[in-house]
Amino acid sequence: MSFYTRLGIDLIAGAGQDVKVKVSITDTSSGYLQDKITVDSGKITITKVSDAGVETLDFDINEAAVDHDALLNFVAAEHRAQNDGVTSSTTLWSSSKTQTELNTKVNDLGTVTDNRLVRTNGTDGVTLQESGITIDDSDNVTGVADITISGSLTGDVVFDNTGTSLASTTVETAIAELDGRDAAGDIYAGSATIADSQAVAASVTGLAFASTVRSFEAQVAVFIDADADKAEEFTIKGINKGSVWDVSIVSFGDDSEITFDISAGGQVTYTSGTYAGFVSGNFRFRALTTTV
Repeated sequence: MSFYTRLGIDLIAGAGQDVKVKVSITDTSSGYLQDKITVDSGKITITKVSDAGVETLDFDINEAAVDHDALLNFVAAEHRAQNDGVTSSTTLWSSSKTQTELNTKVNDLGTVTDNRLVRTNGTDGVTLQESGITIDDSDNVTGVADITISGSLTGDVVFDNTGTSLASTTVETAIAELDGRDAAGDIYAGSATIADSQAVAASVTGLAFASTVRSFEAQVAVFIDADADKAEEFTIKGINKGSVWDVSIVSFGDDSEITFDISAGGQVTYTSGTYAGFVSGNFRFRALTTTV
């Protein structure tokens, strides 16, 4: 730090005389340099060095007396002490501490697909990746493959085939209710092969009704792949009379030369014609039932 002071030197002739310092030519008093310099603010300290020897004055800054908030070009309360050990509103972290903390935060994925869910990638706890699951702005979820649930899934369950809403129930309860609406003997979808030239009644595999079924209505589609393809649909209705079944059969389409019957045990049987250039034949069927 530099100090500029106009010094008036009062030289008194004669050996052994002290040399006094004056501040200016108009200064009426004389004295030593230390006496001519005063510091009132306490921000600067003056110390005489080598007392009674070749003396010098040492000027220093008393940092404790400096109000940092009062310095020019700074906003009050901007100055913070560095302290990596705490988190507070009056201290700052060092750059190394800041980087260490950032390393524990999740990574930036960069450009991603709108509305996509993210998931962890690896075991470090901070690396993320985009998933294939989307939740749109109406909260509809798409892109889900398999879901495994260890507990109960609750909410409003709607089945599109009927438009029926089973509100505020578990999926298990909803399924049980739907099962209750179905009869135990219903056949949702089945298929069986057709043999060429089946002259003796043979079972339509999978199209059978237990003694607990009182009645049924079956939809059966027949297709014969031969030189002349044949396609015919049958509606077969049956009633269980206790020891025997009665059936009513109607059809439309080609004459597939298929005839149906039913055994006393509820097994639907068939016979077939002989088809030129026969390649294959198949049944596709489903049935609704009532119980005894």
